[in-house]
Amino acid sequence: MSKILYVEDDLTSAYGVQQWLEHEGHTVEIAETAEDAIQLCRNFEFDLLLLDCTLPAMSGLEFCRKYREMGGKAWVIFLTAKSGLDDKVTGLDAGADDYLVKPFQLQEVAARVRSALRRTGGKHFQADLEMGGVKLNISTRTITTDSGSMQLMPKESVLLEYLMRNRTSISSSKKLLSAVWPSEAGVSEGTVRSFMLSLRKKLDSLGKADFIKTVPKSGYTIEAPDP
Repeated sequence: MSKILYVEDDLTSAYGVQQWLEHEGHTVEIAETAEDAIQLCRNFEFDLLLLDCTLPAMSGLEFCRKYREMGGKAWVIFLTAKSGLDDKVTGLDAGADDYLVKPFQLQEVAARVRSALRRTGGKHFQADLEMGGVKLNISTRTITTDSGSMQLMPKESVLLEYLMRNRTSISSSKKLLSAVWPSEAGVSEGTVRSFMLSLRKKLDSLGKADFIKTVPKSGYTIEAPDP
């Protein structure tokens, strides 16, 4: 249905919202910091942003202003404990489109999301990417070739999406780590290699073993004709 970025450092809260919205058919990515969110917004497209005001380092308000300055056009909803009238006015003036105070009911979050998507009148992101005989449906995280279809894990889907959107360049493990796993604890370039191996096995099973090319000492790229 839509692709959503939730910027929230309370992962318990974030996972609850993610699970509820994904049950309704949305794709939800989580960023724990505003810096991570900026990185994701530079590399990927989103229909809607859910944003906490109180974040480490850069605040949600600062992020919202920066996102709009970057040309970000997605609908922004603040989900925050700041309930004062001045807080709401400041949030809306920073570039937000809606403001929901914690504690909130998940049903109301979902209703606000549905309302926002009706108002925006469609998707900002390209839901399907297709090249070289491989089609990636970002919403369902599914790859399809002439040999069939297969479900991807969330990070496999994001990894493949990044490579397909940047197919004219070579992406090093370090660059992929920064784009797909910004500031996540416990990940390394070995994580990239592990997910790349898993992704390639799935592509191989669908007859596309050579879809992702390895450029020695440089990184990875996709060599495919224009779709």
